[in-house]
Order: sequence, then C-alpha cells, then structure tokens
Amino acid sequence: MKLIKGLVILISCAVLLLAGCSKKNVFEGIDFTKVGEEVVGYLYVDGRVYLLSTHRNFPEEDLGKQIGEIHDIVDKPAVDGDVVYPESNRKLEIRKGDKIFRVKKGGNLLVVIQTREGYISGTLMPK
Repeated sequence: MKLIKGLVILISCAVLLLAGCSKKNVFEGIDFTKVGEEVVGYLYVDGRVYLLSTHRNFPEEDLGKQIGEIHDIVDKPAVDGDVVYPESNRKLEIRKGDKIFRVKKGGNLLVVIQTREGYISGTLMPK
C-alpha cells in the first residue's frame, strides 16, 4: 500500500513538473526594439503584453478600474508595470507611478496609461 501511495505521489510530482516547464513564456517571439508610428512601446501588466499607442484626447468617461501603476521604463519587461518606451518614439512622457486603467467595454483587451500630458492606450498583443 505504501508503495502505491509513493508511486502516485511520484507520478503527480512528475506531471506538475512537466506542466510547469511547458508554460509558454509571454515574451517569446517579441522584438521589443520594433516601434514606429502605430506602436510606440510595450506594457507588461497582469501577465500580458500590450502594444502602446498615443491618444491625447482619450474620453475620461471610458476609464475603468485602475489595475496598476508604471513600475519602470526598461529594455525588456520583467515585472508588472514595466514599460518599453524608446526615447526616439516618445510623444508623451511616461513616469514611474503613472496609473494603468482598464478601458470600459474593452474587457482585458484594452488598457490606458494616464500620464500628465495625456493618455497612452494599450491593446493586447496577439498570440
């Protein structure tokens, strides 16, 4: 009986280990140096990557729940709130502590960064 319990535990651990190893890296295949007119940067929040574009006149009534704040401006995101925002492409300044909101009627697909000068919207990056 102890042998069967031990075998079940061993198999369970092996399955959990394999499941953990096969988890897809959300950054896989993303070239964070590719920015331009349409995409001005990337935001990592809630385990997802969003493509950023500038919107100075975003309607405030469309702001939903706050989901975080900007953690840091980096070359490659690592933690929630990290943003890749190359200086050559900056139209609005993003600062540590700027608020990140969901967009009403956008579900998990749309987010907005509220800066001092305006809004930067984010669209969930396709897989």
